Amino acid sequence: MDKQPNLYEHFLKDIHPELLDQFKRFIKEKDIYKQFIKFAHPEFDKDFKKYTEKMPAYNSYRVARFYVDHPDFPERYYYLDVGVEDQTGKYILLNKDGKPLNNDLYDNIGILSYAAGWKRVPYFGIYVKRGDSYAFLKKSENEEELLDYPEQGTVLSDFLDYGLPHYKFDGSSRDERVYQMFARMEMQWLKDETIILDKKTKLVPDFEPDCYHTTCYRLAIKIEKDEWEARNVFYVGKLPNYYENKTDRLLSSFLKEWHNADNKHKEKLRKGLGYSIGFR
Repeated sequence: MDKQPNLYEHFLKDIHPELLDQFKRFIKEKDIYKQFIKFAHPEFDKDFKKYTEKMPAYNSYRVARFYVDHPDFPERYYYLDVGVEDQTGKYILLNKDGKPLNNDLYDNIGILSYAAGWKRVPYFGIYVKRGDSYAFLKKSENEEELLDYPEQGTVLSDFLDYGLPHYKFDGSSRDERVYQMFARMEMQWLKDETIILDKKTKLVPDFEPDCYHTTCYRLAIKIEKDEWEARNVFYVGKLPNYYENKTDRLLSSFLKEWHNADNKHKEKLRKGLGYSIGFR
């Protein structure tokens, strides 16, 4: 049997799990996989090509290439090779030789990319997620600077609950960390963690280093074909110290209320001041 179907299924499970139910509707279609990606979701064709450009598999995991998607960098030039464990679908950090960096499995891996100054000099940060905790890769035990290449990281930092630990930036002093997503900085994650509530409502993770050491989700409401409004913010695990706005609260409490609400109450939950952020 052709192995291509399994690749599409792995792709959806790892990258777009919210589409698995839709995918099942194509099960009796001729050439189901081409139909689904090429025609139903052509916007994923580029992602699928990246996902399936693999190095040889080792032992109980396969190796996938995670490309940096940054407008200032040469297309498909910078990347990170990661392991995907066969049974769990969780991720494995690899060293330059493609071997496991350690014996741990992670729920997600992210690449922070930054183009410094007018010369567009690239810097990178590699984050890993385990549960609601995050850590980053360092060149050595005592270094916490951004990396010149994604694969330079060899040592994992301590895990921080709920939010991202901070890299030092450009040789700055120990306390001068990257607290905000400034110009030309991008954060991307191997697995999309957007929570789809219904056709016009979703919760979009905001992995910015300035989220007060928490991960927050922005409630996004669809207002037009390709435009979404971002509204209230909900936090994972704990509320930030500056918490004052009653519309901002724990993600778990909002999800519980949403799933127990009737249509009238769901519409009420969508209400509130919003601003367009161009989500697509």
